[in-house]
Amino acid sequence: MPLRHRNSFALLLCLAVAACSSDEPPPPKTTAAAAAAAPATDSKVATSSVHDPRTSMAAARPPQPSPTRDFDNDRPGDMPKLRPMGRIECDQFAEKVRQCINSGVLSAENRQTLRSEYVIAINAARFKSDNLAQACTDIQQKLQPKFTQAGCLNM
Repeated sequence: MPLRHRNSFALLLCLAVAACSSDEPPPPKTTAAAAAAAPATDSKVATSSVHDPRTSMAAARPPQPSPTRDFDNDRPGDMPKLRPMGRIECDQFAEKVRQCINSGVLSAENRQTLRSEYVIAINAARFKSDNLAQACTDIQQKLQPKFTQAGCLNM
């Protein structure tokens, strides 16, 4: 077989494979035999091949409630559980502060003032201190008398 014929044959073979492997459906049959071969359907009952997500089982399920944050109480100013800092000194004192503020023994003014002092001090310690454990011990020594004086007995 000459080289020219082999190239033409290879090109035709590639075109035939490409045409057969396309994702397009074949063209609709337009002859009378095709109409007779098609299944008879009732005009009132139409089947759709399109998926409607509004009618799926997932859409029929009731919505799940969103996860709630863990608050002891629902009063304004309550502190949520704090994310652990990885230092036992910090984590224990933070939990004592949270319990004291959420307990209801503090007046509204003391509650806001002591919470603000703690938050400012702990944020400064987190971002500016080289030794977080020592900074938390210092914060505890500074704030513990104020909390005890205000009425917190768990300190």
